[in-house]
Amino acid sequence: MRLSMLLLCIVVLAQAQKIGPPIAILPPGTTTAVRVYYATDRNAGVGVDTKHMYTAARDQLGTVSYGTCIVTIPRSHVLGSLEEPGIFEFSEDATKHVILQKVETTSNQNFYNLVRARISESDRRDAFIFIHGFDTTFHDAARRTAQIAYDLKFEGAAIFYSWPSRGKTSQYLVDETNADWTIPHLIAFLTEFRAKSGASRVHIIAHSMGARVLTRALRELSPGALGSTTFNQIILAAPDIDADTFNGLAHAIRHTGERITLYASSNDRAIKMSKSIHGYARAGESGKGVVVVPEIDTIDASSVDTDFFAHSYFAGRTVLSDLFLLIKYDLPPSARFALFPNGWPALCV
Repeated sequence: MRLSMLLLCIVVLAQAQKIGPPIAILPPGTTTAVRVYYATDRNAGVGVDTKHMYTAARDQLGTVSYGTCIVTIPRSHVLGSLEEPGIFEFSEDATKHVILQKVETTSNQNFYNLVRARISESDRRDAFIFIHGFDTTFHDAARRTAQIAYDLKFEGAAIFYSWPSRGKTSQYLVDETNADWTIPHLIAFLTEFRAKSGASRVHIIAHSMGARVLTRALRELSPGALGSTTFNQIILAAPDIDADTFNGLAHAIRHTGERITLYASSNDRAIKMSKSIHGYARAGESGKGVVVVPEIDTIDASSVDTDFFAHSYFAGRTVLSDLFLLIKYDLPPSARFALFPNGWPALCV
């Protein structure tokens, strides 16, 4: 009986390698708990409901709050997915969904104590900061950060900076106003993080309107303001930035990171909507007008399968695989798997 089971396992694994990625044999258990850290200038909510710990409103004094979150990832998790209840499911299920289980606020000093302790456990003393885009709640920013950290097998500290997005597509223009409002707070946070975190390498992943916030913040920061070491990998995913404005910003920000990577797509419906609203091309578009500037790597991700809006492709399997090589091994595009030149330095994935 045991021999038969062994032979069956060998056959299954052999077939898996023929038709898809290898299978990881996981230990017993239904979930994995992922701790992420946060900084936010959102207004604090009332009560202990983790979904409403922070609201969609601005902190009235513009104060940045700090804390930690525990997010559970189900054993059934699919790489690149952010599992949540479907329209016919009325509650979260830890065995099926990525769930924000706990939010704990803390002081500025203890935040950095916790972050330094986590960073010290990683071989390369790494940290990454995720800056979300529009239409994103604090709750979903925490879940997304944990999913990225888990899927990248990131060993350092995973942090997210959450500005007061309203979390509704219909509130796009309000989100734009709040994105402008948060910039000085993000500048202060990045400067402080670089000085206090104890990280040897700090990567930043900014999505959509969050990339607009980041690039404007970086424009105000010089390498001298950040200390002797700049940031490492700076990733601008589906940046909702005026393309001409970005071309002007590129020169100012290019020395704030060891490498800056821009992911764009011609299928991104949210970026198309932004172009329609503003009347001008966006940096997150690809195609004939794809943004290609010196010292910034442009990746055309139009071929990546994703959800209906095709705006969150940066956290999907294909782009995450590319980010893994970029963040873990600092590889340039020419050395990364599945990237093909298409009018160098623009590439497609």
